[in-house]
Amino acid sequence: MSADIHSLDLSAQVKTALNDIELAKPTRIPKPPKLVTSELFEKAQFDLSHNGISQITFPKDFTPVDKAKAMLAAQHANMIQYDEAAFNAAAGPLKLVNSATAPMWPIDRITRGMQQRALDGSLAFVNGEKGNSYTEYLQKTLGQYDQLSWLTRRFTI
Repeated sequence: MSADIHSLDLSAQVKTALNDIELAKPTRIPKPPKLVTSELFEKAQFDLSHNGISQITFPKDFTPVDKAKAMLAAQHANMIQYDEAAFNAAAGPLKLVNSATAPMWPIDRITRGMQQRALDGSLAFVNGEKGNSYTEYLQKTLGQYDQLSWLTRRFTI
């Protein structure tokens, strides 16, 4: 039996969060990437597929913080799969989506170049670098990245 979230005895903050989740309901959330460790690389390698980032290969000496940043960057880059504003930020000046058709664009419209721009922008975001238009989108949407506050937020929600 499912209850309306507004009839439950919850704090206003929790009701707002649940309502936001209910309204968002993306049409296509990518699977989490496979995580692999290799001695062959000096920095993280990201495998791009038409469904988002499918695998992250970490260097053997990557710290847990380095791995967390890479996974967070992949998560943010995959937002182009289901978020119109993220898609447009990765598309750059082309703006391939309009609000009348989103979020039902065909998967083949998400090109490797867009994925790479989203990934580059996401990596710049988590490393506190200037980045590209996707970095700017993430900063406007999520605020400035601060490692401590992001880790705290992830573990306290």
